[in-house]
Amino acid sequence: MGGSQQQGGRYNPAVERSSRIGFLVVFCCILMTIGSSLLAEEERLEFPLRTVEVSPELLRLGRGARGRIAPRAQALDHGTTTFLFFDLDGDGRIVAGKSDGMGIEGLPFVVPLPRVFLLPMGQGAMEFSGGKLHLTPDVLPLDPAVLADAVVLTEIRIRAGLAPLPIDAELSRACAAHLDYLKQNDQTSGMGMHDEDPAKEGYTPEGAAAGRGASLFPLIPSLKAALWAWYGTAWHATPMFGTSARSAGVAYRHGLAALYIPGWSTLDRPFPHPADGALLVPREFGKRGEIPNPTPHRSSPKGCGFPILLRLAGQLSGRKLISATVTDGAGREIEGTHSCPLDPATPSWPTNSREALFIPEKPLAPDTTYRVWFRFEGRRDAVIWQFSTGKTIKPLLPDRLKNDAEVRKILRLKAPGQSFENQPFTEVVADLAMTRGLPIHLEEGARAKLAEDPAVTLQTAEMKLSELLEALCDVKGLRYRIKRGAVWVGLP
Repeated sequence: MGGSQQQGGRYNPAVERSSRIGFLVVFCCILMTIGSSLLAEEERLEFPLRTVEVSPELLRLGRGARGRIAPRAQALDHGTTTFLFFDLDGDGRIVAGKSDGMGIEGLPFVVPLPRVFLLPMGQGAMEFSGGKLHLTPDVLPLDPAVLADAVVLTEIRIRAGLAPLPIDAELSRACAAHLDYLKQNDQTSGMGMHDEDPAKEGYTPEGAAAGRGASLFPLIPSLKAALWAWYGTAWHATPMFGTSARSAGVAYRHGLAALYIPGWSTLDRPFPHPADGALLVPREFGKRGEIPNPTPHRSSPKGCGFPILLRLAGQLSGRKLISATVTDGAGREIEGTHSCPLDPATPSWPTNSREALFIPEKPLAPDTTYRVWFRFEGRRDAVIWQFSTGKTIKPLLPDRLKNDAEVRKILRLKAPGQSFENQPFTEVVADLAMTRGLPIHLEEGARAKLAEDPAVTLQTAEMKLSELLEALCDVKGLRYRIKRGAVWVGLP
């Protein structure tokens, strides 16, 4: 028999060569696996955590967060910022990207804990074990200083009660490409900064898309400075509060900054900024002003107060803002101008960024609780919320009235027919309390039940306030009682 096979146990050189090659391939694969493992272990970052006491009654769940805020959290200190991590589902563990939460010490919101988190020293998937936070860094096309600056976006989102956004590599490359195009073509000011000409040097489809959708800041010393400046504006702040956004792109070069957040405009329900219950709100409009100018009666919004706005959705999208009332801690109305898409602040920006807007004429006062009433055409009840430039919210209502008879008197008042669609029960009840001057408290049993299923959907006809409150409670399997000069909502 011809060929080079092994017969009857005789030596065959071809088979030996094949075996040696197979062994070398397996050996190389083992070395590569060990090397990759060692490299991953070397790149993995670890941060010690400490257990801290918190006051659940001073905290509130942000958009999308579910569960119960326990009196303890895990803390990560970085510079002057302390990040807090919460076991919201009560399973004794903190798991990123599941059902737990995070916040920042001094701020009131606990937001969903993302799977990927951005820290000044890197962004990556998180794991909590052994009293430490383990971070496996992503590879991002950003200078370390720019990446560290981007952490400001995390704080801004948490200030608004929203989960942080991860920085996306491709979106960031597109932002950088657009900034390069602007520099190459000496196109670094005005609204023309958002455009790219395919016939010009440096044009890319990705850069052009980023230019159309991004916020751009010329002549700014850093990305950090740009993010804080945008935060204090009327139009450029809005994309940072995209409730449906999934990631962001950033870039800083040539003295230019870019922030690109696709999908920011999609909104399921109205969203206020500053958020209801927000603390440590800045007092002034961004010091660089804004283009287009949202205060056309002035040459620039510089010197005005921090903008107060409501992103519109649902039925409010087609309604005109007929009045905007903002009061300070003493109940005094503050001066300012209001606008909306049906009555825009300036013809050069007819969409009004799809928001109802109030800009105070002067900077807000320090350590002051502000209350906001936005009233819309065709809607009887105002949209109401409150925020503070200080560390606490001073109560609008007393904890209780003089006696139960005062409570019953208010409950006999008429309540307008309303439609509630997937709105948090606590927000609906808080609106009723503020509009009618009625102290309403949630008992612990009600809080626990609402943590599992917070939303309420209900259509009502015109009825007494007592009947409306009873209908809302029935939807959630709760009941209310009148005692000690207030309404108490609890389990049956």
